[in-house]
Amino acid sequence: MNYDNQELTEQLARRYVIGLMRGSARIRFRSLIQSSSSINRQVIYWEGQLNHLTDRLQPVNPPAKLWNTIYGRLFSRNQRSFDLWHWLGPVGTAAAVVLAIFLVQQTVFTPDTADSRVAVIQNEQQKSLWVLSISDNSIEVVPQRTIEPYSDKDYQLWMLPADGSNPVSLGLLPEQAGSIMLTPPDAFKLAQVNGLAVSLEPAGGSPTGLPTGPVLYTTDIAQL
Repeated sequence: MNYDNQELTEQLARRYVIGLMRGSARIRFRSLIQSSSSINRQVIYWEGQLNHLTDRLQPVNPPAKLWNTIYGRLFSRNQRSFDLWHWLGPVGTAAAVVLAIFLVQQTVFTPDTADSRVAVIQNEQQKSLWVLSISDNSIEVVPQRTIEPYSDKDYQLWMLPADGSNPVSLGLLPEQAGSIMLTPPDAFKLAQVNGLAVSLEPAGGSPTGLPTGPVLYTTDIAQL
């Protein structure tokens, strides 16, 4: 992957700070933060932009049921319910909150073991048009400001199968700011993808299920 591409690393830094990057991908990106001053600055910038949003949150006391669930995970699921607030009393409320946050995060943000990759679609001038975060089950598409919009046409994304068979439509690409999520077909597997292509189609997409307009761009998919 070309980590000299500032638009790509900025998207990765944003995903890292928000918490969307998990598992081995997060571990690899953390090592890049330590070795690249540019990526480190981008992470610091996004932390400054996003972390202060938590200041607006008001503290809420978790329900007793949640504490009982935490206790069951820590010790034995066969234990009967009890007053965990009383059990944590000597430890202190601050420690109890830290423990709760840690366990809830472990539950919600389970490391994503699925294969996760990135693709950057560029024009002839090597300017990024779309940045894609790809897994077997979803494709997040972030359009860039360099896209040339059409009033009567759409950009359509295609999967190029590794076996050389016909391209498979993955959906229409956005032209305006703001990311979208595409849901690939059931047959979409990263191990079976040789690359991606973008064609220019009539408004609403290809009427035949195959590219009908010119294929403008192609790109590889890089391991994150």
